[in-house]
Amino acid sequence: MSLEPVQLVGGTGSPYTQKMVALLRYRRIPYAITWGQPEVLCAALGVEAPKPTFMPTFFFDDGGKLTAHCDSTPIIRRLEADHIGRSVLPKDPALAFIDYLIEDFADEWVERRIEGLEALRPGLDGNLMLDNSESYQAAIRRLVETRVPNGERDPVVAQALSMDTFSSAEDEL
Repeated sequence: MSLEPVQLVGGTGSPYTQKMVALLRYRRIPYAITWGQPEVLCAALGVEAPKPTFMPTFFFDDGGKLTAHCDSTPIIRRLEADHIGRSVLPKDPALAFIDYLIEDFADEWVERRIEGLEALRPGLDGNLMLDNSESYQAAIRRLVETRVPNGERDPVVAQALSMDTFSSAEDEL
């Protein structure tokens, strides 16, 4: 167990950065985060950037050499091996396997739902945002109409736009 803080670089808007910072805080693992682009910090540290590079990127000492890593699932397992106490992984092998499947599925697919909703959030750059007076269905229709040329003519898009995708409870959010 190292007493040195775990080094990482990430972005405040990155769900993966927030996930890993929450894990570090829950496990009470000391950490030092740099807010910014991983490629920039890798270059500044003279460390080869992982391929592909995404947020967050962790820096570990591997046999005296600083290396960069950015896939959260193996990083969680490495932190489990390197730091004792407040484990997030089940001890039972069957539960640990189920935990791995759920965590990996959430990493790959739940975040896609978050990315899809980003288009409906207010943006400073003038991108499409949800007007408080319109429903999510109307906002998605507007999104498709402005981003997909002739979207109404595409049978798949037309069918999706005609479906009542959202419940009234979601429309009131």
